[in-house]
Amino acid sequence: MAMTIEEKKAKKAAYAKTPAAKAAKAAYSKTGDARASQAASRNTPSAKAAKAAYNKTDTAKATKAAYQKTDKAKTYQAAYKKTDKAKASSASYRNTGDAKAAKAAYDKTDKAKTYQAAYAKTPAAKAAKAAYQKTDTRKSSQAAYQKTDAGKALRGANAARRRSSKILRTPSWAKGDPRITEVYRQARLWGMEVDHYVPLQADLASGLHCWENLQLLHKSENCSKSNTWIPC
Repeated sequence: MAMTIEEKKAKKAAYAKTPAAKAAKAAYSKTGDARASQAASRNTPSAKAAKAAYNKTDTAKATKAAYQKTDKAKTYQAAYKKTDKAKASSASYRNTGDAKAAKAAYDKTDKAKTYQAAYAKTPAAKAAKAAYQKTDTRKSSQAAYQKTDAGKALRGANAARRRSSKILRTPSWAKGDPRITEVYRQARLWGMEVDHYVPLQADLASGLHCWENLQLLHKSENCSKSNTWIPC
């Protein structure tokens, strides 16, 4: 007597649970035919729609979150980030409106500000800033900004603050010192800038505006030094 459709399904389901069936399935899944079939199946509209729907479920999100914490996932992500495909994808995404909006929103968070403040104090950040200050991109950008109303206002405010600071940090015995005038003359002659070895407005100390605290630096060196000072 022939089996009914329900009986065939039950028999097939029971067989699929046996070690022999599992071993056969595992062996087949490693073959080229199986991989090609799976790839073709994943590219069908119905498969893509099903995957998209599943990815929105809480189960999928929880599974993905758990997997991303594993060493296997971290190793894979680290290796993938070094590939040309990942770099190209990242570069392309950074230019999108969504990426720019996300970055702008993140930069306003306390987490981002804390990270940026800590990173700015590292040797790597200081070296990167010094290198960038010397680039043509930085110079052209700075020159363009200084011509804007905001740039002119900022330059005027900085100049006024520096003049005020210089007056307050000039001791009575240094006023009228001809050596100070000579330093500024040499700076113009050699195309350099006058810098205060201990800045007038440093975080750790405030230097004096006197001959003993002056030095000549190239513009790029002076820009990279800024108001930083590391005691010996």
